[in-house]
Amino acid sequence: FKTRALTFYNFLDTASVGKYFDYLTTSTSDKELKVVRVENIFGGDFDEVYESSRLDSFIGTISGFTNLSDASNLDAYSSEMRSLIELTYTATGYTITDRAFMVSELSAGFFTDIFKGEYAIVEDANAPYFGDASNLALRVNFYDKNHDNITDFDILNPIEADGLEGALEFLGAIKSVDGTPTTNDVIAMKAALVKMGSRVKLNVTGGPYPTTTDYSNWSTVQMSQVAQLFYGARVVTNSGFDSLTSLIYSVTTPNPANPSVIQTTLTQEPYSSNFVFEIEGEKIGYAFGV
Repeated sequence: FKTRALTFYNFLDTASVGKYFDYLTTSTSDKELKVVRVENIFGGDFDEVYESSRLDSFIGTISGFTNLSDASNLDAYSSEMRSLIELTYTATGYTITDRAFMVSELSAGFFTDIFKGEYAIVEDANAPYFGDASNLALRVNFYDKNHDNITDFDILNPIEADGLEGALEFLGAIKSVDGTPTTNDVIAMKAALVKMGSRVKLNVTGGPYPTTTDYSNWSTVQMSQVAQLFYGARVVTNSGFDSLTSLIYSVTTPNPANPSVIQTTLTQEPYSSNFVFEIEGEKIGYAFGV
């Protein structure tokens, strides 16, 4: 595998994506160890045709984003960010049937790098990394979901592809609203929040808000960790979210003309118990009658 590994190493380096590969060495000049790291990938279940096709598509997609240093402007690229996750696997529904290992390495590296500064921004005290944002063991691990030293890439999955795209779409939606949101604005927000975490995925029945919801079987097993992170770091800290929250509070304040309206606020803590993104969308729909 040595020649092939060297060829891939040089290609990744030339394409400016080598920095996203976890070479497991702190020496930038240690080319031999880096080539060995690439070589190890070929020792597993490596489908050359599948891997090369996915890598070609991945390089074509990521080439415009290699200069990004954080997630502050990702909302303009929701479909591209989704692709950078989806290109790591083939799936039937939410079941992954094949894994592109080379692309998974690069995708994991990209998202690890792009989100590294987001943890310190999150104000939700329920977040596992709150107050200890520099602790790598508490962050989302795109290489090793369970932090058990097994490189499984389990975070790169359809739930996270949905969640990331939805989070970026939701941020884009609230940033574009000027004044009272239109029906189309509300529909877009609700659709984005469903992608981030639906009632079905989180096993929550009842509703829609403000109708009673049953949280007794609430589970975060299918909660998008990326959506939680991005919502806590970029969505609730955006001025558009503040404006939307204030407006919802205002229009749902009981008054003589509408004394039975339910006072409603959006939740700013995506790591709190019983939090469901879809229900936040229902609140928006309730406030504006959509």
